[in-house]
Amino acid sequence: MVIQKVNFHESFGKVMDCMSGQDRTIHKMETVIGLLVTLLLVVVHFKVMMYAGPLWRDEINTVNLAMEPSFSKIWAMKEYDSFPLLWVAVLRGWVNVGLGDTDLALRSLGLIIGLGILLAIWLNARWLGYGVPLLSLLFFGFSSTVFRFGDSLRAYGCGALLLLLAMGAIWRLVQKPTIPRTILAGVASIFSVQCLYQNLVLLFAVCAGGVAVAIRRRAWKTAFITTGIWVVSASSLLPYFGSMHRLRSWNVLLKYPIGLEWIFNKFSQAIGGSGTFIVWLWFVLMGCAIMVGIHRGFQRVPDSGEQQADKALFMGVGLIVGTVAYVAFLMVLGYQTEPWYYISVMALLAVSFDVAIYLLVSSSSTLRLIRLVFVVVVAIAISNGVWAAAGIRQTNIDLICSRLEAMASRDDLIVVNPWMLGITFDRYYKGSTPWSTLPDIQDHKVHRYDLFKEKMMDSEPITPLLSRISQTLHGGHRVWLVGGLHFFFPGDSPGNLPLAPRATSGWLASPYYLVWSQQAAYWVMRQTQGYTIVPVPVPGPVNPYENQILVMVERQNR
Repeated sequence: MVIQKVNFHESFGKVMDCMSGQDRTIHKMETVIGLLVTLLLVVVHFKVMMYAGPLWRDEINTVNLAMEPSFSKIWAMKEYDSFPLLWVAVLRGWVNVGLGDTDLALRSLGLIIGLGILLAIWLNARWLGYGVPLLSLLFFGFSSTVFRFGDSLRAYGCGALLLLLAMGAIWRLVQKPTIPRTILAGVASIFSVQCLYQNLVLLFAVCAGGVAVAIRRRAWKTAFITTGIWVVSASSLLPYFGSMHRLRSWNVLLKYPIGLEWIFNKFSQAIGGSGTFIVWLWFVLMGCAIMVGIHRGFQRVPDSGEQQADKALFMGVGLIVGTVAYVAFLMVLGYQTEPWYYISVMALLAVSFDVAIYLLVSSSSTLRLIRLVFVVVVAIAISNGVWAAAGIRQTNIDLICSRLEAMASRDDLIVVNPWMLGITFDRYYKGSTPWSTLPDIQDHKVHRYDLFKEKMMDSEPITPLLSRISQTLHGGHRVWLVGGLHFFFPGDSPGNLPLAPRATSGWLASPYYLVWSQQAAYWVMRQTQGYTIVPVPVPGPVNPYENQILVMVERQNR
């Protein structure tokens, strides 16, 4: 351990000796700015932990799966979550070591993942040799998508962290293929795909970059080892084929004919949390990185420039293959993606930006200074937005539950619409008032789209619930609507839908959500004269994916 420390200082000293006085000054400035940005991001991650508050339905889905009583039960329900088992195992271990499953305890795990991403960014900068990771910190670390959803109780943050480690480890392997480096690259790669299925696509791109460098060097053994790492990582997902086959019976509800426009818009949403100009900067830097990768990666260079050419080739191939392959993956997947789907590919792109711009500016003190000023100016410009985004609550369902516990009676009825909100409601509601989702889904632990699919094939899916609503209202009691209903103007009437699949939209679920909500609203309006929106005070902004209203209806002659 002591020898490593001495070697590091000796090598660092040699680098500093080779620098001019101006270079050393700029290097110190870069380091100071990088550390200050990192410190600010540490504070941001702590704020996320303190303000995110209770879990929202997607997080609860994963936590509930992790806390099933046995591994066999977890395996049997694997199809109802979006990830392989590594993150589930991490969550289960976190709770079982005695830290508990309280919201704050679980948020603390998210904080650790967020801080781990920052550490991985710095570690990659050292492994890949591009100095201070200014652009990775600015464009990836400052992204509200990354710290809001990467620190959540889903696998996206951990997956990005492991992909970053795999990228750096594979580069080190390609540079000098030793047994320890091979083991490290293999373990990081396997863990990466065991955390996120889509990381297999991005790992393919990283390994393709490594193979390209190895082929250029005619290092066939290194190319074989790098290819083998991807093959072994892919093979580690074979046990999940059973659950993937089972989910094909119901995931048609999630399929949607997305195209390049959809992916572009959602990716822009993922990277543009701090403003439209950030989106344009991402695409400008992406273009620069591609040009640097092509120009410097494939040009003939003297031996003294071989290292930089290899780095450009590794980065350029990884960027191009990763972008194309990930877009193709999303189109084949056919899900209506959300911003958090893009966190891992954002990590790959941000590191590519850092490498490319480093290769452009490393030989010029003036260009390095311009890069440093650019980072400072952009960081200041987006800091207010970043700070505000870190204070967003993940849900207000817990506050609605508290309101209902105080106001609803035992003889009232609570209707939760749409049915997915029942997962959050089930975790936080402790009152005695009976409740049901619209439509009535019996399992509220995980997203049971298979049960919802059965409702779509039922000729009277919400009739029993409508009868309960009538009985409650005619008995002189109140009906509470969590999420509200689709009320419409008097004189209008709701539509109706045939049993799924429909000739026009197949298994698309959204029309059924809308029509059933309209039918329930029409049923309520026939028996009441109006509705009351119950105020639910919230201390700050709320995640738009789970920011709901509470409505109360009752007969006027009560």
